[in-house]
Amino acid sequence: MKKRILIGYMSYNICQEAIANSLFDCFNEKGKYEVRLVNFYSYFNCNLGETAKLDFLYGFLYGKVAKNTSKIFTRNFDYVEIKKLFKSFNPDVVISTHFYVNYITSFFNKENMIDSKIISFVPDYSCHSWWVANKDDIDYYLVNCVNVKQEFLKCGVSDKKIVLFDIPFKLDQDISKDVLAKRYNLNHDKSIYLFLSGSNDDYDYFKDLVKRKYDFSIVFVCGNNIFLKDKCEKFIRDNDIRNVVVLSFVKDVFYIMNISDVVITKPSGCNLMYITKFKKPSILLPGSNPIQRKNSNFFCKKNYSAKINSPYALSKKVSSFLNYPFIVKSMANKLNKFDNGYFFKVITNLIEKISVR
Repeated sequence: MKKRILIGYMSYNICQEAIANSLFDCFNEKGKYEVRLVNFYSYFNCNLGETAKLDFLYGFLYGKVAKNTSKIFTRNFDYVEIKKLFKSFNPDVVISTHFYVNYITSFFNKENMIDSKIISFVPDYSCHSWWVANKDDIDYYLVNCVNVKQEFLKCGVSDKKIVLFDIPFKLDQDISKDVLAKRYNLNHDKSIYLFLSGSNDDYDYFKDLVKRKYDFSIVFVCGNNIFLKDKCEKFIRDNDIRNVVVLSFVKDVFYIMNISDVVITKPSGCNLMYITKFKKPSILLPGSNPIQRKNSNFFCKKNYSAKINSPYALSKKVSSFLNYPFIVKSMANKLNKFDNGYFFKVITNLIEKISVR
């Protein structure tokens, strides 16, 4: 009988969704497992993108979830539908890319409705209480570098539970800079900056940067935020700005990252993982929560990134990067020495190692 694997993620982050899809493809191709890919954000009862601004929500609601699981779980998720999902599929193993998936699986395990092992894929570059709030319920943590492993050890996680793991991702084909430049009407002779967005808060950063009309190309990716996309497109039309392309959710985003010189983004763990994968220097916007701020501090301390705290500061930082290209080159050299971990076979070995309870 095939082992049943549920891969859970939250789709508000394009890079987190890409990780989950890559995991799904890897397991599905093997044909040895019954695999289900689940977007838990579709069961969420409130706007996480907006409430994420509140440190109270992150510090109290998520941080304390293990102590008040039932109340918080039923308040924020469609309990009835998720219960149907878990009961019908009854996974042997749950692989999560978000700590909330850990909490939900633990909840149903404790309800004795399922009996699933939990493998928690940690994209962040720090160990926050959200990841270890239910550490006794987690069978394995997959972390992306030795530094993160050391932090988890300090938080009381057993060394046997922590495994170094590479990003499950590859480009299916080699698309040249010339081809992508033509596809998106970019000047391939100039520097290309990829701006990963999705939040309405990023509009002021976008506006301040593009109105200066620096001598470079910008690809601004909004994800599924159509309101932000329309607003940005109107601004560049009204101001006759030629060097900017505004995109919604596109499958080409990692190909664009591959040919970009610099990435501008919030310091979410998933985004930063791909930055290290493609060895791209970055400019980090202010973090929305404590984990993102710790991620930002880690990257800047290692000189992989530069952080800013205002729209004006972003424009000035881009100006300095363009005027002094050795800064970007220095960051790229540092990133070339970064070791993400090991390869995909690590997780398949874990799956085979796990015996169904």
